[in-house]
Amino acid sequence: IVMSRSGTGLVTSVLVSVALLSTTMLRGSIRNFAPTMALLIALLVIMITAGATFWYDVLYALGRDPTLTGRTVLWQHIVQSVTERPLLGYGYAAYWFGFNGPGASFTRDWGITSAHSGWLELTLDLGLVGVALVLVVLSRMLFQGFFAARYGNSRPEAAWAFAVGCALLAVSVSESVFAERHSMNWVIATIAVVRLIQQSRWQRLLNARAEEQHRLRRHAPAGAAPAYAVQSRAL
Repeated sequence: IVMSRSGTGLVTSVLVSVALLSTTMLRGSIRNFAPTMALLIALLVIMITAGATFWYDVLYALGRDPTLTGRTVLWQHIVQSVTERPLLGYGYAAYWFGFNGPGASFTRDWGITSAHSGWLELTLDLGLVGVALVLVVLSRMLFQGFFAARYGNSRPEAAWAFAVGCALLAVSVSESVFAERHSMNWVIATIAVVRLIQQSRWQRLLNARAEEQHRLRRHAPAGAAPAYAVQSRAL
């Protein structure tokens, strides 16, 4: 990754490693959770502060210039196009439709067919409505994955889903990754969300069964076999 000079890949790899490590460290009792969470938040604040203060040095260390290889210039032009159709956008993949689309000047003169930003690309395709929907999906992946990794039964899978959400959040700054056609990034994100939803439903079902068994056990006559035990033997 270092030799490929991919700054996005390097930052994403470090972020995913930290995300997986944090889900491992946050398991256990509240005595372990509270100080570990405080340490992670402190490190995050330090990193954000240092990045905002020395962002020139950080970019040059990653082999990038302040324009992010011309991305900021492109983003300024795209923001103007976004303001023309902010609510619903131009339609899915319509903005870069060859030499006939609204972005024909970029395609013809610059040879660019992407906004190189997940959020700007999503706004061009689906507008603010699409951005809101993706925010809901991404938030569910991050928060549900984090808490399922700490409290759930299938913790490794939930930790993987949380790491996928962190990776998408990091890559989306400089690459178009949301709802992208023929993209494994979006396929993996969809799989992660579906698995989290399935795990949540199974956990609710197990909790309901446990409560029902507890209720039957509490109301069963003294000396009588519980109803759930009789049903189990019958089955």
